[in-house]
Amino acid sequence: MLLRDPEPAAPSLAVCQTESSGWWCHSTGSRWSTRARRGGTIAVSETNSARDCVLLEGSPFDRGLIHGETLRREIHEVIRLWKRALERNTAMPAEGFIGRFLDRTSYMLAIERDAPDLLEEVKGIARGSGISFDTMFTFQLLDELILNAGEVAVHCSSIGVDKAETKPTLLGQNWDIESYVHGFQTVLQVKERASDVECLVFTYAGMIAAFGVNNRGIGVCLNSMPILRYAQSGLPVAYVVRRILQHPTSAGVLEFVRDVPHASPQNYLIGDPERVVDVECSAGKVEQFSVAETPGVVFHTNHPLVNDDFGDKYRAVVQDRENGERGDESYHQAVEFMEANSGTRLDSLRRQLSGLAAKDVTVEKIKAILASRDSEDHPVCAALGDETKLASIVSTVIELTDDPRFHVAFGPPDVTPYRTYSFAGSHTTTLDD
Repeated sequence: MLLRDPEPAAPSLAVCQTESSGWWCHSTGSRWSTRARRGGTIAVSETNSARDCVLLEGSPFDRGLIHGETLRREIHEVIRLWKRALERNTAMPAEGFIGRFLDRTSYMLAIERDAPDLLEEVKGIARGSGISFDTMFTFQLLDELILNAGEVAVHCSSIGVDKAETKPTLLGQNWDIESYVHGFQTVLQVKERASDVECLVFTYAGMIAAFGVNNRGIGVCLNSMPILRYAQSGLPVAYVVRRILQHPTSAGVLEFVRDVPHASPQNYLIGDPERVVDVECSAGKVEQFSVAETPGVVFHTNHPLVNDDFGDKYRAVVQDRENGERGDESYHQAVEFMEANSGTRLDSLRRQLSGLAAKDVTVEKIKAILASRDSEDHPVCAALGDETKLASIVSTVIELTDDPRFHVAFGPPDVTPYRTYSFAGSHTTTLDD
């Protein structure tokens, strides 16, 4: 089961609508962030979720129903915090914002075409949790909301390593998001009625996916790339991830990623039991990336390394720089922070992986890299703090074998133990040493 290189030519993608100017931003200088609770830092040991792993099986709607009913309390709480953030950042009632967002975007059309089963699953989550469908649908669109709001959020550091000798293919990632989500993390074990492909998916209560692995040894991690072009149509990120994990073969995964219209610019680090492939996707282009100085090892943060399908606002920044101007000052500052943050983390990954062969990059080595804080301002491992702060609310290392192992830390990995999930062990977990 060997991953094939993408075709040389970039796909021709139909994009109905592209970037907006962030029409629902109350302030162009505001951060897309949330303050979940009053007070200082969030304790690492805090947990709001009654279940760290939930088994979903049956029809798509039934899977969602189980999700919604099992995590009903957690879903209500996290959506309450999310809605409060929407109201703070848009200066309008959350329900009014959601209606306006849905009126001005057309993600539903792509989902109905390319992932209708997952749409049914979202309907099931809504029914089971007692949340309106419009709210639950919009809640899935994490990256799409941020991009349409004109924000430049930076989060996530990822590593991929080919199989070498007795060491399996490995994927690793810190997933950085606003600290208020900490405590609502969970893993879904998804068993589909019409397929023998199962998957283990990290997410938080109410969301269908962040990243994961299936029982065929296919895994995916990801990084947002906010300066590339996005669209107000196309398949949103959470649905792309779940569709990747539904595929029984890696060749099918790459064909899907090359051909599907992407709503949001995202770097997908995809692995199987033989190797990894890194693919930078935007609304209009898909490009493969590799690291020449570290064969068999690839790493990525939040700025594109080969894809030049830049968004209009970033192109304006480039033009301003050439002319010695700063047209949109707040956006200039956001881009400068992103470049410093993402660039520093990429340099850290490069330094820590420099000179290592694929066989030397082990599970423990990746864990150590993901736990590193060698920059005070832009560390690979971002600490929890004020609820508006981006933090590494989860870290993962995935062993891609015929019997995959999904190591997950529900918090910054320098202070949080990893749990190990496997298909052979059903949806039970063990704490790593």
